[in-house]
Amino acid sequence: MRIGVPLGKKTSEILNPQSKILNPFPLLGALAAPGYNHQIVSQKKPTPKPVWIKNTYFWIAGILFILGILGVIAGDNSVRDPGQKHETGLWMLYFGASIVMLINGFISHRQTVQQYEEETEGS
Repeated sequence: MRIGVPLGKKTSEILNPQSKILNPFPLLGALAAPGYNHQIVSQKKPTPKPVWIKNTYFWIAGILFILGILGVIAGDNSVRDPGQKHETGLWMLYFGASIVMLINGFISHRQTVQQYEEETEGS
């Protein structure tokens, strides 16, 4: 939404965050449209509600879990990196890493929900 602001308006009034009219370059607006200074009204976007599926920790935990299952079914050679030392029970490391990432996801999501609730509580 654009609003025309007369050139006679003071710069301090245009740059005042209380007025919801922000123009970092008031003189350029005057050159572009003589007689009026076109401003864009700033509106703060509402904070989106947190969704657990967007948390990357859960995605990584799922991938590690799938690799762990692959290691159990097809053997350790299927999940071993090229050049990696041959170890037995490599699939257990993937399951362990999956659990760690799942815990990280729960902690991260809980903090995001708490922050969202604090921000929306005031409005």
